[in-house]
Amino acid sequence: MGIELLAQQAFGLSGQALIVALGILLLPGIGRLPRRLRAGLTALVVGIVLFVPANGLILAGYVRGFFGDFSAVSWMVMLAAVIRRAGGPALLDVADRRRLWWLAAIGGAVLYPMTAGLTVFDPYALGYQPLVLVIALVPVMLWLAAIRSRLLWLLALAVLAFDLHLLESPNLWDYLLDFWLTLYAWGWLIAQALRLIVRGIVHLFHRRSRHEAQNL
Repeated sequence: MGIELLAQQAFGLSGQALIVALGILLLPGIGRLPRRLRAGLTALVVGIVLFVPANGLILAGYVRGFFGDFSAVSWMVMLAAVIRRAGGPALLDVADRRRLWWLAAIGGAVLYPMTAGLTVFDPYALGYQPLVLVIALVPVMLWLAAIRSRLLWLLALAVLAFDLHLLESPNLWDYLLDFWLTLYAWGWLIAQALRLIVRGIVHLFHRRSRHEAQNL
């Protein structure tokens, strides 16, 4: 097995271990455990998923069969989330996470419908010409640099991962975005929209109640 293929397997399988560890850390009550216990539990889960075989295949292989390979951006976001949930520092603050969900939602809204053939232009093809796509990312990266967002490093590292061929895909889009990241971002936006609608209805109800009370 060549070094490049070995790196691709390690990167892909480690992403599966991260998603399982994150799922465990999100279970009710886990967040109230002592920090050291959470860190130990995380290490144990990652070790089991990566090294314990079942019917000749490690558990990460079964998880990979369901999720597929994650993008480099998703991999780094999951790593940051696992570190934070396990009691470590917050590598991405709340504002950066919100910016990321917005960027992922917009990117997915542009990429997937057009790739499905809804338009004559296929933006996915740009990923095979990375220089064109990187140039298209420059305005976003300049904005992130101007506001001193850590997402700038996230995008830069994703491009570096593409240069190192850490995924089997030769397309830069697959390093920046994947279905699960897009799905989560869309879900987050829908939840925010519903929250605003409910808040608006409650506010309108309170205003009407106060108005009726003043007229009694």
